[in-house]
Amino acid sequence: MDMHHKSKFILVRYRLIRLSLLCFTLGLGLPAISSRLLLMPLPAPLSFLPNALPYTTLADVLHLMYSPLTLLILLSVCCFLSMVYWRLRRHSEAHVLKHVLKKVPIQLLFVLSVVLLGFVFGFGRLHNIVEAQMPQELEGENLVLELIVLGLPQVNHSGLRFEATVHSAELLASDASSYASALEQLVGKKIRLSWRDQDQLKPGERWRLTVRLKRPRGFVNPEGFDYHAWLLQQGYAATGYVKGKAENRLLSVGDAGFSGHRYALRERLFGEQNEQGEPHLKWQGVLQALLLGDKSRITQAQWTVFSATGTVHLMAISGLHIGLVAALFYWLARWPALVINVYVRARLPWDMLRIVPVLASVFAATIYATLAGFSIPTLRAWILVLVLNMAVLLKRRTSVFNTLIVAALVILLLDPMAMLQPGFVLSFSAVAILLFAFGFRAKPLPWWQQLPLAQLVIFVGLSAALLILNLPISLSGPVANLVAVPLMSFVTIPLTLLAGMLSFINNELAMFILTIAGHSMQWLWVFLSELSQFDDWLDTARLDTGWLKSWRFSSLSLIAFTGACLLLLMPRIASLQLLALSLILGVFFSQSHQVKPAFTMTVLDVGQGLAIVTQSQKQVELYDTGARFSPSFDIGSRVVVPFLRSQGITGIDQLTISHGDNDHIGGLDGVLDVIKVNTLRIGALGEPSLTEWRGRTEALDFCRKGQGWRTGLVEVSVLWPDVLVENDRIERDGRGGAKNKRLLNKRNNHSCVLSMRIPGEAGRPDRHIVLLGDIEKRVESWLVQQRRLPQNIDVLIAAHHGSNTSSVLSLVEHVRAKHVIFSTGFRNRYGHPTQLVKQRFIETGARLWNTATQGAIRIHLDGNGEIQLRAERAHAPKLWTDLQADLVMDQLSLKAAQ
Repeated sequence: MDMHHKSKFILVRYRLIRLSLLCFTLGLGLPAISSRLLLMPLPAPLSFLPNALPYTTLADVLHLMYSPLTLLILLSVCCFLSMVYWRLRRHSEAHVLKHVLKKVPIQLLFVLSVVLLGFVFGFGRLHNIVEAQMPQELEGENLVLELIVLGLPQVNHSGLRFEATVHSAELLASDASSYASALEQLVGKKIRLSWRDQDQLKPGERWRLTVRLKRPRGFVNPEGFDYHAWLLQQGYAATGYVKGKAENRLLSVGDAGFSGHRYALRERLFGEQNEQGEPHLKWQGVLQALLLGDKSRITQAQWTVFSATGTVHLMAISGLHIGLVAALFYWLARWPALVINVYVRARLPWDMLRIVPVLASVFAATIYATLAGFSIPTLRAWILVLVLNMAVLLKRRTSVFNTLIVAALVILLLDPMAMLQPGFVLSFSAVAILLFAFGFRAKPLPWWQQLPLAQLVIFVGLSAALLILNLPISLSGPVANLVAVPLMSFVTIPLTLLAGMLSFINNELAMFILTIAGHSMQWLWVFLSELSQFDDWLDTARLDTGWLKSWRFSSLSLIAFTGACLLLLMPRIASLQLLALSLILGVFFSQSHQVKPAFTMTVLDVGQGLAIVTQSQKQVELYDTGARFSPSFDIGSRVVVPFLRSQGITGIDQLTISHGDNDHIGGLDGVLDVIKVNTLRIGALGEPSLTEWRGRTEALDFCRKGQGWRTGLVEVSVLWPDVLVENDRIERDGRGGAKNKRLLNKRNNHSCVLSMRIPGEAGRPDRHIVLLGDIEKRVESWLVQQRRLPQNIDVLIAAHHGSNTSSVLSLVEHVRAKHVIFSTGFRNRYGHPTQLVKQRFIETGARLWNTATQGAIRIHLDGNGEIQLRAERAHAPKLWTDLQADLVMDQLSLKAAQ
């Protein structure tokens, strides 16, 4: 074989391998990402097609396909087609059929077969992860577990949260023999537990604890964080809590390995003994995240500013940090390598100038990535560092694009759900965009031009990905990162790493260095805090940017926007860039002038609490904001705000808080921190005071009977309370004053009760929806006696989550609702909704809905003006959503009620 044919042969082989890896990687990611892509709104010409795949049927088919024989057959087909493809490309004198087969069919078959192979393999891995969950029969049972603590326990305001491996499991029940098989399946699994009133736990410890577990589960809303998928991705078979039993005891202290060193480092630098007025105290959460990848101490206020300025990616160990550390240690190691190479080279057969920096770079990147727990961005960066250093060591040129394919393949082989993480999409997209924008330039730009241009390129290139992922687009992000990236990269992160290394030698010196790092964060915070007001300024200037923060594009619009961004990033093609700008402006102009729905109400899945969003034309109303679980986690910021953003909502016309219980008012601050509110109306609190919220909304008042307003088509009336409780004084309202004083002896009875009326058109009857808050039997009976509640209503949001203290029989028979919605937590400890309450509504012919088992409930008007309801779990199922189990639970519940 001459050199020409040999080089051609090598090129064909190289291209075939790269194509195979790319197709297989794509197939691996398809099972996880198909649900999100197939649920995107379809363009009008294709609106007749189903918007979601029947995942339960697909899962059954793929489950039959996933077998060693199926994989072997597919692999054989791929090998045969690759051999044919190879030979056709290699031999120019091949048979005349070559010219037919070469064009499309054989290549297309090869690509499809490799993608299908990856798809079946990825589905099988995903299926195994889902099947590894805790057996359902153990849910809610009291279990005695012997377990070993893993990782870094996270300290919060109420106790600890930690992960552990189950060593043995027992059931606290009289008849435990029937659970033997289920208990055996739990052994060896990783679980996630919370432990109240416990402040000390170390990795490697072996405990005997009494716990109560449930299978991984999360809120299911039209948008927002998929906690269920995250739990499965982290390998958790169950979540739960430790019960306060006297039998809980420490059995032994074992070797925690690297986790033990991480824990010791955290205690030395960020432990309680160092929290005595240290200058870095305010920023220890960020510094701890930069050093150890533990973000548990970053406050919600800090996250809000970082998110608003697009600098979240800098506040924990990420790919940028791994690359920085690898480059820093490579550069530092060149000096001793140069000395060795000059003075000792005669005795060594290797080139130390290459070997020593490569080893130092890989070693430093590995240690730092391990500190971060090898998250997806760090794993991607670590693979890039490894491949690039190997290329330097072997004196080989390598393609960053090929390295990205290998990194994605390794990550997806280890974690088939990785594509669901925003970090995966954004980290790979950022690198690919920079390569696309700068890789085709014949002459590199100077560094002082590359830095601002890179921020602009990232901002434009990642816009489509952020829209798809329903993440906020920060208009101030390029400016913020232009300052934050150099400061963090060359000051804060190096100082934090230096403090970590010095802590093993001299802890006082390490604390001093950490204090300087804290001061650098303080300087950055002042800048970011001012910059975070930029979007608010745009709203004040009446430049509505809500449509920019919404991902709800049609498929064609999103494709056009993505293509326009790619054209805009191509260098030195001015005509294409003008075309790209025109496309972008056209897409956004059409998006900002979308026709708003006539009426939509969404009862969000917020657990044991309540949050309801009503949209009517251009008006938005929010009723309750869910609970606050900790200083860093509340339903308002984690569930309500992401949903509002997904709808392109940046302002709320009317925000009503039913009353002062945490599960209704807890998320209020999280909403007010991000969303502009015109009018805030609160049901009377136990100790009423509006001081905390003054200045954070344009209008502020208590909720009382007689108030009313319009939200688009919807006419809203306040039915209760009659009186205003303020400063320990009750304002009497005619005849009902004395009676109402007795009715208001409980905080639940202060709830603001709303009636919503949608006027019928073209002779159709009016539609009525009633929101009862948490009122109890006395107030319900009073409202029925006074005939304030409408009859034969369409939708009732049941009072007090379906408690026996509410939904009195007279109210149920009076309203005769067609649909009754319970907003409850899954397997909540109160047993809501109770069997008695469900039975009452069933006897009146109502259809029952429950957010705990059905996810968010969407209410809208169809073309005939009829009220239609839709459950999010059934409407947008995922491959890991246990729909069948929820259906069985609902059926058993209804059967018991009947």
